[in-house]
Amino acid sequence: CQILDEKLTDSQLFMEFERIPKRREHALYECALLEENEPKNHDPNFLPYDDNRVRLTPSMENRHGYVNASYISATVGTKQRFYIVGQSPQKSQNMRIFWQCVWEADVYLVVQLTEDMSYIPLSSQQRLEFGQFQVYQEFSQTTDRCTTIKLRLYHVPSRRYRSVWYLQYADWAEQNCPSDVNHFLDFLEELNSVRLASSQEVPPGHNTNPPVLIHCLEGGGRSGVTLTADLLLYTLDHNEDLDIPRVIGQLRHQRDSIIPSLAQYKFIYSLLITYLKRTRLI
Repeated sequence: CQILDEKLTDSQLFMEFERIPKRREHALYECALLEENEPKNHDPNFLPYDDNRVRLTPSMENRHGYVNASYISATVGTKQRFYIVGQSPQKSQNMRIFWQCVWEADVYLVVQLTEDMSYIPLSSQQRLEFGQFQVYQEFSQTTDRCTTIKLRLYHVPSRRYRSVWYLQYADWAEQNCPSDVNHFLDFLEELNSVRLASSQEVPPGHNTNPPVLIHCLEGGGRSGVTLTADLLLYTLDHNEDLDIPRVIGQLRHQRDSIIPSLAQYKFIYSLLITYLKRTRLI
């Protein structure tokens, strides 16, 4: 903790941040840059690499099965964690694609980091339809930290459904950093509780370690903060070596521009220091 504190108050943090590669060398974005896929990118500065983009079943409206989302995996000790990081859907077509992504990628937990709830039913009486999918609300709870919703996602052609947990955290300040580090830690604690609950929804014979889908407007800033914080806290909890630049470098190797700003990088340090003090590990 003292080392983290010293770095946070020293100019060396800037140099450390600048040394982390911004993206994978020689990365290809050919599918993301196709003209027909431009409307599916809310922010063209944050795009998935070709080789680990989420590939959906092609359709007439989406010939390449494209969604602005990337598969991301990380190893902590002997454990692996899986994520999907992408952009929030801003148009009706992209909302259909979003729910197709949730269905086909076997997602049971979605984390939303924006205020827009237009693609989420806000009451148990409301049903939303997006192409082949219908979305119902089963349960909702809002605290001063976040909103937790349990949804039922119904796939009309197959007549099958899946329970999907949905977490929203929208308390962000300037430069896409959480407004309060303690509130954000509470949110991450809720995220882990819901992750455990959502894993109980996985039917026998399916992937018992499904990816968590994290999304924000650009799919890099707020999503990157949340993804990185979740991984590093998991690393601390399992007494593994903490190497922040290495972790962010590995994440950027899988998704362009994770933690794009120095302010967010500093926030990660502040969060870890606060967490260590809260859990009395110092």
